[in-house]
Amino acid sequence: MGVGETRKLLVAHCLDHLPEVAAEAARHFDAVIDPVDYAGLTGTIAEYDYIMPSLSYRLDDVLVGNADRLKAISTPSTGTDHIDFDACERLGIRVFSLKNDTEFLSGITATAELAFSHILNVMRKIPFAFRDVLDGNWRSVEFRGFELQGKTLGIIGCGRLGSIMVDYALAFRMTVIVCDPFKTITRPGVRQVSLEELLQKSDIISLHLHLNEDTAGMIGRDEFSAMKDGVVIVNTSRGAIIDSQALIEALESGKVSGAGLDVLDGELDRPIGQHPVVEYARGHDNVIITPHMGGVTLESQRRAYSRALDKLIEFDRALLKT
Repeated sequence: MGVGETRKLLVAHCLDHLPEVAAEAARHFDAVIDPVDYAGLTGTIAEYDYIMPSLSYRLDDVLVGNADRLKAISTPSTGTDHIDFDACERLGIRVFSLKNDTEFLSGITATAELAFSHILNVMRKIPFAFRDVLDGNWRSVEFRGFELQGKTLGIIGCGRLGSIMVDYALAFRMTVIVCDPFKTITRPGVRQVSLEELLQKSDIISLHLHLNEDTAGMIGRDEFSAMKDGVVIVNTSRGAIIDSQALIEALESGKVSGAGLDVLDGELDRPIGQHPVVEYARGHDNVIITPHMGGVTLESQRRAYSRALDKLIEFDRALLKT
């Protein structure tokens, strides 16, 4: 790269709804805004110095291995399981995410709002009632649900999103218990318990934790067996935290009366229509699945994309000084 030459950035997202972010990217980089797919990126990744990657496929060892010029990746997300960290470390590529931006993230509520909407939708069977109306029916008894008042919400992981869920649950007059081994919870109206007690006493369980070696598959057959009969499960974290086959078995037996899922294990690894939980949901009215859209609001994307871009600008400035 010649002296003074602008570095090339790929933003692998559609930014039609965020023209100010696109303009900022163009001010600092030779920016290409293109929601390119995996195959398309395979042929062009060698052209870029920086990437803000899509969340719909992995920057795996093959892609990163072809990235001859790539200096840094900045993902507008807290999750990073779509990036091969080993390959990036081996090649000296910096990876930035929003994971530890505690102060910045404190004002972003989108995922918690979706999680609580899943609770409401599952408990009141709203999507299924709406579908029935579209079919020309006007029935209510068939969609009799449950109130939230007086129910016990168990929150696993009481960080940023879990804490927001506490606010929502208390506003709905729910009993709230939380499990988080990494912090002490002292909020009025909230009781901190062990995982075992949470599983046994919760009417609804909502997951708000990162995926890692300790949390992968942490909700499996043994955990479902320990839960109340008829429990509701909500997961907006990462799909691999729940054993999908164990979930299907628990739904079939009635141990789990309903599930609201924004994530599925292996969601990037196969056609989503072939996922066993999706196949189960086609024939049953006790599962609601959304396409990993927890953070997909205009407000949250504006802030997240701007923050991810700022990290690259700061890194690039520091690099130019060396």
